[in-house]
Amino acid sequence: MSERIESMFKDYQRKKRDLELLRQRLRSMVEVSADDVILSMVFSSPDGEHVQSSGTSDKTATIAMHYREEQERLSKDMVGPITRQICRLENELRLFDYCVALLPGRLPDVIRCLVENEDNWETTMRKLDISKRTLQRDRRKAINKLEEMYQLFDALPQGTVETEPGDV
Repeated sequence: MSERIESMFKDYQRKKRDLELLRQRLRSMVEVSADDVILSMVFSSPDGEHVQSSGTSDKTATIAMHYREEQERLSKDMVGPITRQICRLENELRLFDYCVALLPGRLPDVIRCLVENEDNWETTMRKLDISKRTLQRDRRKAINKLEEMYQLFDALPQGTVETEPGDV
């Protein structure tokens, strides 16, 4: 379990950055255009060896009937993977931040300095006015406490933790 906490320490800033990039990508996505939908409907799935001989009007009628469904499907296919990545990263970071906030004493400050602010050990020691040995001890204590919290969280049945609508 310690590897997961250590990995979070190391990757915290990258995950925050990835989350913001994914959110920006989602905001900047353009809805699937009418031309794209029509092209995908006309050319995406031929009817095997069947050759349509009734002309353009049947094709146009089919496109008109299924246009909205196809546009929604294409948009969902574009947005779905990004939304899932955003949810996963948000949940990881939210859990970590919540657990850090629950740490006793100065341990949240130690983690914020080392992980969130990316301060080096010297800067952290100066900010918190502690020795290197105390910093090492506090870091180890924080890791152990975080491991305990993560184990409690992992023991919960899946689906018992709900996310707020609009968190994405």
